[in-house]
Amino acid sequence: MKYIPNILTISRVLFTPLFIYFIFSDIEYSKMLALLIFSLASLTDYLDGFFARKYNVVSEFGKFLDPIADKLLILSAFLSFLFLPVLSSVISIWMFLVILFRDIFITGLKFLLNSKGKKVETSKFAKFKTAF
Repeated sequence: MKYIPNILTISRVLFTPLFIYFIFSDIEYSKMLALLIFSLASLTDYLDGFFARKYNVVSEFGKFLDPIADKLLILSAFLSFLFLPVLSSVISIWMFLVILFRDIFITGLKFLLNSKGKKVETSKFAKFKTAF
């Protein structure tokens, strides 16, 4: 049980290039596969936190990698949407850049505060926002 949360977090990182591959693939049902992969990767975000808290196996590695894995998955999806013909007229580069810089700022601020010994936890609202 000790390593399950970290394995789930790492799997989210590994799901990201697979998601990108299928979202741009011409294989039949590739978009559906991309959605399935993205959904599974998103589920790992919930499960890693659930198992870490339930079995009290929160690790420094997990605290570091989990938000990076989240940002990698979400930002990869938004960036991919810029290049999909069906969404390119709806999604603009400025939208992606706002999300990118906001995530860099918030994540950097959390790391900075945590390194100074101030415990910063993600709020339930922030978790809901990410899930939405």
